[in-house]
Amino acid sequence: MRRYYLFLFPVILLCALPLYPWPSLPGSGLTVTINLLTCFVAGLWGLGLCFSLPWRRLRFGAAGRMLFIGLILLNLPGLWTPAPFRSEAIYRLAATAGFAFLLWMLLQLPVRGDQRRGIYGIVVVAALIQALLCLWQALLPLSAAHWLHYNPLVSGGRATGAFGQANLLGSFLACGMLCALWLSVTIRRKAISYLLLGCVVVLCVALMLSESRTAWLGAAAGLFLLLWSADRSRSRILIIMVLGAGLLAGHGARMLRPTILPVTASLAAGSAVQTPSTRNQPAKVEDRLSEDRHASNKERVALIRGAWAMIVKDPLWGQGTGTFETAFPVALNQLGVANPFPVTVAHPHNEVLYAWVEGGSVALVGLICWLMLWALPFRFPRRGLARGAFSLPLMAHVMTEYPFYLSALHGVLMVVLLWLALPVSARRCDFPCRHRKSVRAVLALGCMGCIAFMFTGLQSAWLIRKAEASGFVTPEPLAQVWNIYAQPERLQFDWAVTDLMQFNQTQDPRWLARFQRNAGDWLTRHNDPNLTETMIRIAAVQQKRALAEAWRQRGCLSYRTDQRFHCGTASFFQPESFR
Repeated sequence: MRRYYLFLFPVILLCALPLYPWPSLPGSGLTVTINLLTCFVAGLWGLGLCFSLPWRRLRFGAAGRMLFIGLILLNLPGLWTPAPFRSEAIYRLAATAGFAFLLWMLLQLPVRGDQRRGIYGIVVVAALIQALLCLWQALLPLSAAHWLHYNPLVSGGRATGAFGQANLLGSFLACGMLCALWLSVTIRRKAISYLLLGCVVVLCVALMLSESRTAWLGAAAGLFLLLWSADRSRSRILIIMVLGAGLLAGHGARMLRPTILPVTASLAAGSAVQTPSTRNQPAKVEDRLSEDRHASNKERVALIRGAWAMIVKDPLWGQGTGTFETAFPVALNQLGVANPFPVTVAHPHNEVLYAWVEGGSVALVGLICWLMLWALPFRFPRRGLARGAFSLPLMAHVMTEYPFYLSALHGVLMVVLLWLALPVSARRCDFPCRHRKSVRAVLALGCMGCIAFMFTGLQSAWLIRKAEASGFVTPEPLAQVWNIYAQPERLQFDWAVTDLMQFNQTQDPRWLARFQRNAGDWLTRHNDPNLTETMIRIAAVQQKRALAEAWRQRGCLSYRTDQRFHCGTASFFQPESFR
């Protein structure tokens, strides 16, 4: 039974769920369909572990101490978070606790030899599936647009796999490639070894096509450690030769990629709806990539400067959990730095900065505990060092973006790789479990709660997508939502838009009052140009000059290049222009 749980759920999570890009709401967290499905299956996995683990003695050790001390410290700032943001602190506590307890339960199951290699093989197969999707999207974008809901105009010609984002695809591919390389030089059966070397070439080609600099950095760091830990010079030569073949094949595949972004009516409409910033951008793929990277470099500098200014303002206690999105534009304005982002920014693209900005020194120490947990395998030579290297692409991604907020599947992958990499000496049996029935019951109840929450969350997300697709002509889909806590921010935003649509149809002032209440509350925690502009128009028509000017200044903080906010003028108030 234990062997059954070792392999079944990793196959479902890593291979079956991302077989296809699921229809989804845009955004992160539980608004994304695959994240809901991932957490649902992870809850089932945890429930199965509750009834299959040997509970007589618990493995804790250094790994367990770092895991739970880090969990407590990371979430402690929720106690002094401002009231409007406390719900975000609760969601973050639930997410971090869920993954922490899943890892802790897996650490009760030491895996060695063929079992460990089998799970690494599952990671390789999962990466190969994404590599095939990557090749399809990069080389046949119109076909992928028809079958996979892929929009090359939104992604700039970069493949996104089943994750909807190029860097998520890249880090996933890089982890799979490192696992395949290690298996190919350590496995004794030559036929399987040669097959794995072929997989490395395919994954290297897909990694090149992903155009993810973050993934390339993580893969390069992991390859360096694999070469250093290889116990034979023959293995090093083989790794270098295979990588050389993969790089040559990758360059050839890039030459086969269409040079011009394909444009159809449906793709153009999808691009205009999802990302207005993609308008008037180069049609050539290489030109688009170059422009995007130049903009990314400029934006990253602004992120670091703004985040550091927020840290300096309160390095001990932080700004509060979930406050970065609204506080960041204010910090840039106080620095005298023009906001270069065409969309709102909810994360500084570096987890250390993020923890320090929002949670202060307490959360920073908690994150350091987790980083020390991640670094435990690197203390052991050869095999331990190599297994620790497999997660380097994910760690590079964590330090340059926010993958675990965008993709719960990447969180599961990190948990699995840590479970396999942590040495048994770091999780030795420390104490007997005298209250094993109580511990198992609490964990089982938590898993069942997670399963029920995600199941109802899937229904809620489907109804929200239905309401948005219909243009909010009726409030009925939103009123039928079962779980109002699964996507609360998205639901409140859509209710605000629905209220405005109903007011436009009926001219009933009660709908307008509801809109102002919902939109005003939502804008205390987030930024949105359309809602902000509507609040300006309403204040202007109602002759509330000070309120209109306050909303205009708020819009200029986050969207300086948006002409609707007249950011280049000191005064703009002309009521007739908003009627």
